[in-house]
Amino acid sequence: MLTLRVRSPLTQLSVLGMGGALAFTACSDGTSRSSGLGPLPTGFGGFGGIVAAQPAGSAAVGVQRAGSGGDVNTPPPSCQNVPKGQVPLIDDFEDGNTAAAQEVYREGFWGTVHDETAGELLPLGEFAPEAGGREGSRYDAHVKASGYSEWGALISTTLTYLWEDVHCPYNASAFAGLRFYVKGSGRVRVALAIPATQHKEFGGSCDPDKGQICYDIHSTFVTLAAEWTLYEVPWSAFRQRGFGTPAEFRPDQVVIVQFAFDNDVLPVELWLDDLSFWNGVSTPLTTGTGGTGGTGGVNAAGDSAGGVSGVSEGGAGGVAGEATP
Repeated sequence: MLTLRVRSPLTQLSVLGMGGALAFTACSDGTSRSSGLGPLPTGFGGFGGIVAAQPAGSAAVGVQRAGSGGDVNTPPPSCQNVPKGQVPLIDDFEDGNTAAAQEVYREGFWGTVHDETAGELLPLGEFAPEAGGREGSRYDAHVKASGYSEWGALISTTLTYLWEDVHCPYNASAFAGLRFYVKGSGRVRVALAIPATQHKEFGGSCDPDKGQICYDIHSTFVTLAAEWTLYEVPWSAFRQRGFGTPAEFRPDQVVIVQFAFDNDVLPVELWLDDLSFWNGVSTPLTTGTGGTGGTGGVNAAGDSAGGVSGVSEGGAGGVAGEATP
């Protein structure tokens, strides 16, 4: 059984893609769309192959590591030998712009995308951080989506290693997973795209001409709560949903970090802050005075998973584990 570590305190705490192929396009209705991300279907095999992130106050979870070595300041001879990234921060949104946090040779830009059906996605057009982040933070990302009936909507950032105008996948294998704070309402699919799941037309290696089915991106579910909640998610939690061509997850080949709102769980409202890669060391917690145990959830893979109470930051009690659809 996979358990993810989560902390839930009681107090608030110009888009460009790989090789230009993942570029977002401003539309006449003020929205932004990207054929580079491709369709994100939900009906091909459902969600049986994906594990939902569950609140937990337990010890650190297992870690998977992979990828090549090398110095981040040494340019690679090819995209097959990109050195490991060293800066864990992806974005804390404090600069107030659409660019992800900077690292030598790393480039990333945020954007929002939705399907072609009738719905509402805020913000429209170019994404911009919103004032009023969690405690100690000036800005966060805030997105609302409702009404879409094809595949839904999402907010994502490209994340590539740029060397002499060549965009290579980012090598995140020095880290153990993903770490972020979220709050809101509804359920979000947190996803990491790699070339093997992306269409060859848009910089990936998935080839429909060979019978391959693209865009089955490695993902995990997070059910949002009204309070800011910290998630520390290991690489092993990111799994394909099962409708596409199987591909091994490669943390050394990340090209997109995505927070998706699938059509069958809309409406969703998300606040996101302090997104980073995780070093695998669980954040120390301060136990509250209460803490209610979970009742025993069921993860999305259909396995039995007992709920584990979260631990609040000096609060009156923890947040109980919950059953996930």
